Amino acid sequence: MDSLTQAVLGATVGYAFGGRYLGRKAALWGIGLGTLPDLDVLIQSADPIDSYILHRSWSHSFLVTGLVSLPIGLAISRLHKNASAVPGRMVLMVSLIFFTHILLDAMTIYGTQIFWILSDFLPALPQDPIGLGSVAIIDPIYTAPLLFAAIWVLLRGSIRSSGPNILSEQVTIAALTISTLYLGWGLFAQYKIVKHAEDQMASNGIIIDRLLASPTFGNSLLWYVLVQEGDKVHYGVRSLLDDENQLLDFAVMERRSDLLIELPNKAAAQKVMNFSKGFYRFAETADGLSIADMRMGLPPNFDLHFEFALANRNSEDGTLTALSPTKHLFPQVNKENFIYVWDRIFNERATLDI
Repeated sequence: MDSLTQAVLGATVGYAFGGRYLGRKAALWGIGLGTLPDLDVLIQSADPIDSYILHRSWSHSFLVTGLVSLPIGLAISRLHKNASAVPGRMVLMVSLIFFTHILLDAMTIYGTQIFWILSDFLPALPQDPIGLGSVAIIDPIYTAPLLFAAIWVLLRGSIRSSGPNILSEQVTIAALTISTLYLGWGLFAQYKIVKHAEDQMASNGIIIDRLLASPTFGNSLLWYVLVQEGDKVHYGVRSLLDDENQLLDFAVMERRSDLLIELPNKAAAQKVMNFSKGFYRFAETADGLSIADMRMGLPPNFDLHFEFALANRNSEDGTLTALSPTKHLFPQVNKENFIYVWDRIFNERATLDI
């Protein structure tokens, strides 16, 4: 999820479990700790593909956050010992701030390596990043109640000599309840979209290898659906406001896995292929070869910056020369995509000009 959402989620969780002891300082700790796991983006790898797939790995691991929760919680308790900051309560507060951050990220499509390292020793645990894709990476509807609660407690969440600040505690609990119910709604909406897509594919005699549905940017009404069938991917969008009998208007894109054979740097491509859970596509241009994660952005241009150039093609003999490091492609964002998403929510006939 975006950093603002994680910060206000941390503030709300922090105050809900530590506000009685620390007042608004609990929310400030929550903002800092809620943002902390995402600071792994400041540690860039030499290759852009490695930076892409290693984000939300060790810093979002249950093992790592569990280990650091104890010393951080004890340190907070020691810093605020005059505020009756009970050590056990502070450790619990820190643990829950990290835990909710990780779980929220795991509900987005990007993927979160919550079992980092642990899965190497416990084969029963999932090896791949967990990414349910039931909530958009940026969703203002989810963020709004948490933002309201965070502002409230920062302004009015001080400790009172007359007793606990019950109203501020109730505001944080209400915000967490509303936002959690919204996440539940996302899971239900995703189930409906997946069921509709499965039924449509079955009626067309298409055998599904993998199926993915995730909400488009900033909402939970318009969903992006991907269906892998062999080496091609059917993709399309469906709004929850569409008529029940309205079929998904699927387009088809070839993954072009055959291009992997001539790539001199297969390992780099394989990382994206695995991380995307099979929803990738190779593209061949006059300059060389690239690979895109089809789960991100809107095809066929994928103009939300999730495409990587892998190799350049020699203009004389057509051979490929591996790019090391690979090149992260940053095309200009097409504003029409955002207009299309809004229009398509309400209009089944809206189209995207590409």
